[in-house]
Amino acid sequence: MGALSALRRFADEVRRPAFLFERCWRVLAWRRYAGLYRRMLEAGELLSVPSSPPANVAFSVIMPVHRVLPEHLEAAVASVLGQTVPPLELVLVDDGAPDPAVTAALERLAADPRIRTVRLPENRGIAAASDAGVRVARGDWLVFVDHDDRLHPRALEIAARTLAEVPDAGWLFTDEDTIDSEGRHGRPVLKPGFSRHLLLGFNLVAHARILRRDLFEALGGHGRGLDGAQDWDLALRALAAGARFVHLPGVLYHWRRVPGSMARGAGEKPAARRAAVTALRRFLTGVEGVSEVTVRPALAHASLFDARWRPDASIGMSLLGSPGTGGPRVRERIPLDSWSAEAIVRAAGRAGEPFVLVAPGRDVPPEAVERLLARVLVPGTAVVAARGVDGGRVTASGWWAVEGGGIRDPWAGLWRGAAGAFNLALLPGPRLMPPPTAWVARRDALLEGWEAVGSVPMPWRLGSVPMAWRLAAGLDRLGLETVTVPGADVASGVPVPPAPAPASCSWREARWWRELGFSKGSDAP
Repeated sequence: MGALSALRRFADEVRRPAFLFERCWRVLAWRRYAGLYRRMLEAGELLSVPSSPPANVAFSVIMPVHRVLPEHLEAAVASVLGQTVPPLELVLVDDGAPDPAVTAALERLAADPRIRTVRLPENRGIAAASDAGVRVARGDWLVFVDHDDRLHPRALEIAARTLAEVPDAGWLFTDEDTIDSEGRHGRPVLKPGFSRHLLLGFNLVAHARILRRDLFEALGGHGRGLDGAQDWDLALRALAAGARFVHLPGVLYHWRRVPGSMARGAGEKPAARRAAVTALRRFLTGVEGVSEVTVRPALAHASLFDARWRPDASIGMSLLGSPGTGGPRVRERIPLDSWSAEAIVRAAGRAGEPFVLVAPGRDVPPEAVERLLARVLVPGTAVVAARGVDGGRVTASGWWAVEGGGIRDPWAGLWRGAAGAFNLALLPGPRLMPPPTAWVARRDALLEGWEAVGSVPMPWRLGSVPMAWRLAAGLDRLGLETVTVPGADVASGVPVPPAPAPASCSWREARWWRELGFSKGSDAP
């Protein structure tokens, strides 16, 4: 399977020279920075620790056990019991482990009073085994850890500190890396905060997975028949239920790379990929206004998916400003006095359709409009923008906040078809402010976002960009998402204005930086 997976990976990259180039670049970059990364990890410099004291919460760690080396199991257990904020209990679920050495290891571990064991009469799969562990667990928070992975010693402490600041959280997730056969750390994934749209492209919230127990029970536990993607399916159902996801910046979960593990590549478990496609289709077909759903792997060797759907034919838009743009979806045109955010919001207030198309001085292909409109149907989405491109390169995709109060466009300068850092350029990503290209928005979201901040002074200077920071701040305060979509590109046409510089560097303490920020020492997406 490993050789076949490698062959598929090579074939996929040969068909896409930009991907092959980027892969070679990442391999060379990793060889240069691997030592630095491991030293920073060991020194605790890749953590972001909230200042609040840990909340008084009880964690039950659930660990299904099946095919695993005894030494890997014991290392996983030690990482749980060695937490600086200890869990209430560790529940080991013997899911019909076939190796007598594993059975003997479970018997030895069961002597520890902090460990509870559940033995299933036969192998039932990871979803059923996880649910069996939850049924005997006593904690109000559930932590799911695979039988050969490891938690960072401060993982539960940081989770408890975060819950003191975000008490309405329902699902916590962290950054992660992998451990090879020699115990060396590698392949760090520093996630760019929570995004509904990223969750529709890959399992953003898988590791470490920390859920409120009452949320888990309200969802009915893990779905059956989706082993390998059972956690992704649960996350999508939690998203549909309105749960709040919170990112804990910092590499707090270490995923072991062994033969047959998804850490080695998605090709190791084809059944898991099929289950992921099923889970995504189920979620999307339940979104109001969505039709014609298709889901396919975005890359042959990675757990990235290209989910596409069309808006229902009855959905229309109001066009703000530009004549001759938008195609048959446009039901009315409303002139704009200027391209300022205030003028856009004022025009949106006169719109009769639930969605508005804003295209400052340029035509937008109807197929691009369709893709933007499809994405804005996802609940919790306010604005979906097209990328600006020129000469095959991305010139504008919107701005993110980075540590220290800076602003950057994470895709600017990438080749139009490039995978980008951690492949996230293949997928829609969260932005604080969309680019001045073309975008579709929910009419009501613009009006509510503009009023959400009112006359409250903003900690930055306003700049000469079409979408002012007041609207971005309001949408964020409402918990609504602004995203940029590859594949809905438009020609830049005019130079892209720079993002306004912030007037202060106090963003580390702001809620939205914690939601969209990055780990210490990195401003990469």
